[in-house]
Amino acid sequence: MVVPGDMSSAAFWLVAGADILLTNAGVNPSRTGILEVLEAMGARITCHNQRLVAGEPLADIQVQYSTLEGVAVGER
Repeated sequence: MVVPGDMSSAAFWLVAGADILLTNAGVNPSRTGILEVLEAMGARITCHNQRLVAGEPLADIQVQYSTLEGVAVGER
């Protein structure tokens, strides 16, 4: 059984600004708002190895250092 990494737990690492690779992260579209906000801010984020495991979308998320700009965040 594969249990995907939770996006809310991964968020701390995503916003740290370091060069990191998070493997087996759950990328269900209802849970990836943090990725959309970071990309709007100018973050360099790439999802590799996207796949379905037991019906759940997973990916390896690579974040590379970048200078971020503030953005307004509203409701979806």
